[in-house]
Amino acid sequence: MVLLLSVIAVYAGGIGNAKEFIAFAKAVNSGADISEWTDDKGVVCLECDIDMKKASKFPTIVAFKGTFDGKGYTLKNWKANNALFQELKEGGVICNLRIDESCVMKLSSNSGEFIRAFIVNVNSGTLRNCENYGSIKHRADALEGYIFLGGLCGINRYILIDCKNGGNIESEVVVATANKRSGVCIGGLAGSSRKNLKAASYIRCENSGNIRYKGDTPYNFVGGVSGQSVKASMKWCINRGNVDATTLKGAMNGYIYMGGVTGHSNADIICCDNLGNVDARGVYQTRMAGVVGMPNAKMNITGCDNYGKVTSATEGMTL
Repeated sequence: MVLLLSVIAVYAGGIGNAKEFIAFAKAVNSGADISEWTDDKGVVCLECDIDMKKASKFPTIVAFKGTFDGKGYTLKNWKANNALFQELKEGGVICNLRIDESCVMKLSSNSGEFIRAFIVNVNSGTLRNCENYGSIKHRADALEGYIFLGGLCGINRYILIDCKNGGNIESEVVVATANKRSGVCIGGLAGSSRKNLKAASYIRCENSGNIRYKGDTPYNFVGGVSGQSVKASMKWCINRGNVDATTLKGAMNGYIYMGGVTGHSNADIICCDNLGNVDARGVYQTRMAGVVGMPNAKMNITGCDNYGKVTSATEGMTL
């Protein structure tokens, strides 16, 4: 019996409160031993719901390549200004984690590339069975680069599977910029997929949050599941939230690509449906649709349906 209790004690690791979560993050960032928070398989686990009210200055984990299992538990009352993880490395896994609707992210940016989400800013691994219900509200008054905003990840380079977003995401970018390499990518689960790894994909993902953009940046990609999926395929995904964009007169002419599922894609979209409304207003040329606003001629769109209203009141040409 004594031996059994000793074995249990050795593998009784896990994160049980906000203080332990902060200690774990600091240990990862400093390269210290994290075994006290892992189970016998080396998996970092939550052991209960975590109240993040006293963790507003949570130190974002710069890079993680292990497995983090939320075990279905929830982070609550978090006033975040950055993601839990800056980057999930190749081979890394974050699973079974839930962000509660009591969590909020109020952001402002005024410089170069800006990437934000609740769980991970740049995902090069796998997010599985993760859900976000926290809201994101962003504003920028200066910009030299791109802004990437998503409920779960800012940029998805590999796989999101069985993930959901129910949080509203809003961005207002009024900068009167003449920089042709600036814009916004905003989506329910991910802002964009960029520099994708082979077989990058969104599988059985769902968005029910409302996605809103207002601004004057030259290039903009707005979608229910992902603002811009690029070469990441999308399979059995669904959008239930409304996708709304208003473009303003800026220093140069601009474009907006928006869709119920994704604004732009070069990869196959299979059995994906949109139930939300897609609405564009303003001055920019607009490419919009119920499923994908700007598809590539060589991609396949198969078994997809749109049930939402698609409306445009823009001064620029709409397709």
